[in-house]
This record gives sequence, C-alpha cells and structure tokens, in this order.
Amino acid sequence: MSRHFERRVSLEGLVEFGISLPGRGPLAKPDQVLTMAAQADALGYASVFVTDHIVLPASMARSVYPYSATRQLPGGAAQDYLEPLALLGALARETKRARLGTSVLVVPYRHPLVTAKILATLDRLSGGRIILGAGVGWLREEFEAVGAPPFEQRGAVTDEYLAFMRQTWTTDPVTFRGRYVSVSNVHALPKPVQPNGIPVWIGGHTDAAVQRAARLGDGWHPIILRPPGLLLPDEYGKRVRQLKAWAKEAGRDPEAITLTIRVPMEVRPKRMKPPAGERPLFQGTAEEVTKDIRTYADLGVTHVVWDPTHQDLPSVLDNLERFAQEVAPRFNRGRSGASHSVGAGGAGSGRSVGGLVRGARGSASAVDRSASNRGSASAVDRSASNPGSASAVNRSASNPGSASAVNRSASNRGSASAVSRSASDRGSASAVDRSASNPGSASAVNRSASNRGSASAVRRSASDRGSASAVDRSASNPGSAPAVNRSASNRGSASAVSRSGSDRGSASAVNRSASNRRASKARRKKTR
Repeated sequence: MSRHFERRVSLEGLVEFGISLPGRGPLAKPDQVLTMAAQADALGYASVFVTDHIVLPASMARSVYPYSATRQLPGGAAQDYLEPLALLGALARETKRARLGTSVLVVPYRHPLVTAKILATLDRLSGGRIILGAGVGWLREEFEAVGAPPFEQRGAVTDEYLAFMRQTWTTDPVTFRGRYVSVSNVHALPKPVQPNGIPVWIGGHTDAAVQRAARLGDGWHPIILRPPGLLLPDEYGKRVRQLKAWAKEAGRDPEAITLTIRVPMEVRPKRMKPPAGERPLFQGTAEEVTKDIRTYADLGVTHVVWDPTHQDLPSVLDNLERFAQEVAPRFNRGRSGASHSVGAGGAGSGRSVGGLVRGARGSASAVDRSASNRGSASAVDRSASNPGSASAVNRSASNPGSASAVNRSASNRGSASAVSRSASDRGSASAVDRSASNPGSASAVNRSASNRGSASAVRRSASDRGSASAVDRSASNPGSAPAVNRSASNRGSASAVSRSGSDRGSASAVNRSASNRRASKARRKKTR
C-alpha cells in the first residue's frame, strides 16, 4: 500500500498538544463543548477531538468496556451523547486553526461511502483540518442496534471500510469491490482539501490495534493510563518497537507513522496542596507535567491529546490556560519563526509540526479572518443555559502570544475581555479594545481591510437579545471602532470599549443612555 500520508516535518523534540471534548456527562452540552473548543483554538492548541457513540443500550451485559477497572461504562446508559460528525461541523465554524478529529470514530457503525462523503465535506468546510481517528468498537449491543455488520467481524470490516474511504477520497469515479462494500463507477465529490486524503489515526492498545496502525494507519492513537491498557512508559516503548517492526514487514516506513497518546491532564495551581496518594502521570505541577511529557516524547510521541480531569467548565478552562501559559512554552523554545503558544499543525496540514504556529507572535485573535474568509460568520453561541461562559482573547501588544484566551477570575468581571459573561454581567457590553496604541492586538474579532462587512463574532441567544454588543462594520466605515449600544437596563455595566487617551478621536459610536438622550432633545428644542 502506498503511503497516503506522511509527516511533512520531522524534528526531534517537537510535541503538539490537543484536547478531547467530553462526549457524555455534565460537560457534554453544546454550549459548553463549543466554549472549550473556542478557548483551545484561541490559545493555539493543535487539535480538538470528539468521541463516538450513536446509542447506549439500556443493557450492556454482553459487552466489556475496555477502559475501566470495573469493565463497565461510567455513568450508565441514560445520558446524552453528542453525535461526533455533526459536532465536527459546528467545530469547523467555531475554530479557525486547530485540527479537528475523532477519538475515535467506530468505523463499522456507518456505511463507509456516507462516512467518506461527510468527512470530505468537513475537510472542505474546515480548510483541510480533519483527522479520522478510527476504532473497531467494543459495544456489541450498539452494533446490533444500528444494524452494523456482525460484531465478530468488526476488525475485517474496519480494514475494508478504511481502504474504501481512502480510495473514495483520492480517485474519481470510484469503483470498489469488497466483501462488505461494493461500489461501481460513482462520483463522490468534492474530494478533501488534503491532497492525499484525510489522515487516519488508529485507536486502541491491543495487538490487533497496533498491527492495524502499522499496516494501515497514518498514526497510532491509544488512550493511556486507563486499566487494563495503562501503557506506562516501558509498555508504550515496547509497543512502539512492535509497531515499527510490523510496519517494516508491511513494506512501510515506520517513521511516517505519527505516535500519539490521549490522557487526562491537570496543571495544578502553585498554591494548591497536592492530594494524598501517588501522583498520576500528567497531573501535578507544571514541572511535573513537563517531565511526564518529555518521558513520552523520548519514546517518539509527537502529539498529546488531553482529557479533562474536572466536570465543571470554569475549572476545565482554567486548566487549559495554565497549561498553555506554564508548560507549553517549555517545548520548542527558540524555534525560528515560532511563538511560545501551542500551535495548530502537524498531521500533514501544511502547518508547522511540533505545537507552534509560525509567525503567530501576538496574532492570537479568536477569529482569524483572511481574504478568503470575507463575510464568513464565526461565533461563540451563548445559550441561556450557559450564562457566565466567556470566549475571547485579550492580547495586548505588550503580551504577544500570551495564552490568555478567556480571563475567568472573579476579580475580572466587567473587564475588557472580548466577551465577559459572568452572572452579574449579563447584558453588559462586549469588550473590544481598539486603541490606536494597540494596533494588531488580538481582539476577539480581527477585522482586516479585506474583511469589511464580515459578520460579528458573537451570536446572542434569546436571553441575551438587546445586550450591548453592537459592532458596526459598514463598507463606508472600514476600520471604525465598534458601536456600543448602552440601553437603560445596562447603565453602569462594564464598558465594552476601552477609551484611552491615545484613542480619543477614534470613530467609536456610543449611543448614550436615556438620560443623555433627554438632555440632547432639550437642547434641540431650545435652539429652535
């Protein structure tokens, strides 16, 4: 088999970092996962992954969950589970830089022609950022519920479906004759943006999974530190040696296979007392987490995907920010043309491999709008169920590339972050710092001359209608500062526009409060 995908840059010591969004549990709500993705993208994380189940049968008695000591799925069956391919469509609009992937998609659940078509469309929508993390599945009752091929044949089905999808992405018209799928002379267009098709990372820790990664995969993507497949450093290193040997037997270049891990991570605040007992890997101080990453990097790992360790949104967001500020800059430091923020790259995207965006110093706007993206609407959806969430990047010129996508401290309510949404600040004005002394700062919406007339970056839900977040961007007024509508109900709320001395005279429209309007009307009557 030809190599469909190779890492374009292979530099020792470079590591990328991504996040895995919760597919179930208290955090698996649309507004919350989109907020997490927006922050990760703004902070410069390299990837955002989603997980897969279609249904959770009430009885799973005939199945064994492979990632728990109890061998049972935590949380039971009666819980929400967001469909991953639909969610990737939303993430393609919510993010601008991070790679988007499945960790992992259960390949036998869906007809491969439909899956290939959806993924190719997502690759188009995202500008070539999709990664297919692929697995064979473990839940027998779910196979039966969705009408998938027999559970016992899931390995062979997965191999054939992956081969078929690769052919669908790279040939036209498509003809394929297999045991489980046959197609004759059909056009499956458009093709993915990525010229060799969408990269495939094989999930799993078993012999069969590692052999599949060696034969078919562009990457190996196991979950570690979950019993029974802990894959501690010694065991992971042994698996890597096996994978490379099997890849050579299959006539492939072992170095073309990306080595990854997915694992829970927490960077604890410096003043936090460590919990009792043995410290889990990747959970501890910045120095301890850094050491753990280097241990696996020495084994060849170049991409690490983090699972959250908390079940509340503020804690998850704070942890993402601490990692980006305190750990990520320790990797790839001094690399030419790269900032100290974790980057969106690797996996053959044409972006830089290793976790740093080239030329990204100071540019970390929440939405990067190039000439090819004129008029596009990126947004952070703030539903009524999520008052208090925020999505923004406050990046002053003195803080290039700093990892501060969302300032969430209680003492910062009402400050000029791009969107401050604390419970006490509902309806307050959206903050956009546009002073003349801060050209190029990464406000929540970076509006270049080529992007005049583009849509506002913040959609307001029904509960937030009328809030003071007006951005007036008419063609006749390019570059003008945002207009802030200050309604009577919003008097005294945190001003959305920072007006420093250097900003006097800028074209910022402020609609005065009701009392000022009455005063203005009285002056006009007097003039008459």
